[in-house]
Amino acid sequence: MTMIIKCWNSRRGRNRDSWTHGRKTRVAFEQAVCFLFGMPTTNIALAIAAHPDDIEFCMAGTLLLLKEAGWATHYLNLASGQCGSAQYSAARTRMVRRREAQRAAALLGCQFHPPFLEDLAIFYDAATLRRVAAVIRRVRPAIVLTHSLRIIWRIT
Repeated sequence: MTMIIKCWNSRRGRNRDSWTHGRKTRVAFEQAVCFLFGMPTTNIALAIAAHPDDIEFCMAGTLLLLKEAGWATHYLNLASGQCGSAQYSAARTRMVRRREAQRAAALLGCQFHPPFLEDLAIFYDAATLRRVAAVIRRVRPAIVLTHSLRIIWRIT
């Protein structure tokens, strides 16, 4: 919401706070607009990705900018990544990938949420939707970052 207000002010050649009487008025205005349009009033972002490294490759920059702007950020990979190595066993790879994800979340300043599926077991079904919805309800994000709908994953 703050970005919309900044754009509104910049079109009139004013600085960010010129039309308000300080932060309290601006926050009250943002909350009123959010209420009118049915938008959440929390500054919380949740990144949801299918596999380990997807957040780092696709969403890390946005998460860093949101964190810098004062947002609380959350990190969730759906799959554990146990199929991500030809060198290690599935159990070892799962452990390594989880530690990597936890470290990435810490570096990004995100709260880590553990994966709850195995690689090759991500399906659009009721059980998966319920688990994802439970995380979203718990976190209550204003923004959810996820994969592009245009990317088509193919097994080659």
